[in-house]
Formats: sequence, structure tokens, C-alpha cells
Amino acid sequence: MIEVHVVNAFLLADYREQGWFTCVNYVNGLVAPAFLFVAGFAFAFTAERPLATAEEKRAKLFRQLRRIGLILAAGYVLHLPGFGWTKVSQATQTEWLKFFQADILHCIAVGLLILVAAREYLGGARGVLRMAAVVGSLSVLVAPWTWTYDAQAMLPVAIAAYVNGTPFSQFPLFPWLAFMMAGAVVAGTYPRDGSIDQVKTWVRRVGLWGLAVFVVTAIARWPDWAIGLPGVNIRVNPWFVAERVGVLLVLVWSAAQWSFRHAELSPGLRDVSRETLFVYFVHLMVIYGDWFDGHSLAFLYKQHFGIIQTVAAVLALMAVMTAASWAWQRSKEKSDVRSRYAFYFGVAVCIGIFFAR
Repeated sequence: MIEVHVVNAFLLADYREQGWFTCVNYVNGLVAPAFLFVAGFAFAFTAERPLATAEEKRAKLFRQLRRIGLILAAGYVLHLPGFGWTKVSQATQTEWLKFFQADILHCIAVGLLILVAAREYLGGARGVLRMAAVVGSLSVLVAPWTWTYDAQAMLPVAIAAYVNGTPFSQFPLFPWLAFMMAGAVVAGTYPRDGSIDQVKTWVRRVGLWGLAVFVVTAIARWPDWAIGLPGVNIRVNPWFVAERVGVLLVLVWSAAQWSFRHAELSPGLRDVSRETLFVYFVHLMVIYGDWFDGHSLAFLYKQHFGIIQTVAAVLALMAVMTAASWAWQRSKEKSDVRSRYAFYFGVAVCIGIFFAR
């Protein structure tokens, strides 16, 4: 995730024309689908955990809704026309359109709301599995048609941004919800009460399904065959989605093989995995925040770095985010209440700075 944003912001344009960058670009293009897949997988995997009392269920629901609201708020904050009331109040129409764009956090927030509703009203984990399968399939099937309409002309801007890529949305619901729902479906098939042999069998089947899907879609998209939807944006072509889902399933198999050989995550990896929203938000603010006389690092050094500088920037930012995640996790372990108030205080300070600028 960090590597993708650093490369996009700082790597010299000349390198993008070289053959090896095609492979880098393909791998980088898997990050967003993987992020969505993991979000859906994590929710569905925990959907069946039993709770003793109605009060515990309400508390869990409230915590999840609060986190969803935080995810959605973070998505919009990242696209503010500037971090300061003066700059926001003078924003152009184009800047406001960019503010309302649907990014990956918006997609995750909506997807989580759908899955929460399924769990609460459609029968728990089974409801989540069914809803994920239906919503995921529909988001792929309708995407080629939703992208043919001028949603902005028919709907309020804030709603139209979730429908297709016009004018600035990078991750509208159609078809990107499919990756999140695919993660939920895969998690829903996991043998929770099975033996280790049953789990390994499940992992092997997931990997084989992924390989089969990838091969079939690769053949279908082969230039000599060209089985597809002509004139459709590549990102909403069903073959595009299916191919990447296949790769993600193979990655699930790969991750499982690694976990079979390593009983516990390293502390650094564990802390970062628990603070994905924090890492996502902060590293983007470091790169794109207008901290330097109204300009960002991405603006000041846009496509200025060579390969060594880019790699160094990636490693440095990874190290900073790992250290920050570790510090925040230790703070919450010492006192969850105190950490929560520290978070609220930090938010209040940021709001104060925003209106003072």
C-alpha cells in the first residue's frame, strides 16, 4: 500500500515507459482489490462469534457502526480541498467534485454496512454469506451498464460518485464491491470447527479455484480471443474482476502456507495489521497533506525520484508507520480508555487547527 502511493507520487515518469514497470504496475494494481478482499474476509470471519447477552450484541453493533463512520469520515477528510477553512471555503467546483469522489474507504464503509445489515436481519453468518454472494455478483454484472450513464447528471454529486468513475471516483461500488464480497464469501466457507487437515483441504481448494479462475480469465482476455465487452472501461470488465479474484485466492493459499509454518506474526507485522486504517490515513497525509506552505510532498517532488530514492522513501515511510503502529498498540494495551480520550483530543486539536488556518 505504501509502496504503491510512493511510486505513484515520486517515481520518475521515464521509468514508467520501461518494460519491467508493467509487472510492477500489475502487482501494484492488486493492492486495492486485496485491501477490499481482506476487509470483507475479516468481517465475515468474525460474524459467527457467539455473544452471551443482548447487551453485548448491542455494544458490538455500536462499535462496528462507530468504526464504519470513522472509515467514511477518514475517506472524505483525505479529499478535502485543503487542510484549512480558508482554502476549503475558496474551493472550486472541480475541487468539490474531487472531495465527493468515492475512494477505497468509501467502498469499504458501504460494504461493511451491507454486511452488518445482513448479519443483523438475515440470519447471522449465513445471512452474511448469502448477501455477499448476491451483492458481489450483481456489482460485477451491472457495472458495465452503470458506467455508460452520466450519473452526475441524474443524481446528487455525493451519490453519483458511488455509481461509476465520473468524474473522479477511483473505487465506485460497481464493480469494486465485488472484491470485498468475494472475501466475505471465502471466509464464509472456512471450516471453523474443522481439524487442521480439513483446514488444509479448504486452503488447497481455495488455491485451486483461484488458479482455475485466473487461467480461464487469462485465456478469455487473450488478444487473439478477445472475449469481452468492447468499449467498456477495463476496470468494469467482468474478466478484469474475475482475474484479480483468482489471483487473490492464490494469495490466500500462499498466506496459509506461510501461516502453517509460523505460529505467530512478528510484533511489527501484527501491530500494523491491527492498525490498517491508521496506517492508511496517516501515510497518505504524509504524502499528500499540504503541510509545506500550502503544498504537499507529492506536489513538491512529483515524479522527481530515481529508483534508489523511491525505494529509500518506501522503506523510511514503512519504518515510521510500523513504529507508530507499535506505539499506538502499546498505548491501548496500557489503557484503552486513556487511548480513546487521547484520540478524541487529537481529533479536537486537528479540528481547531483546521478552522484556524
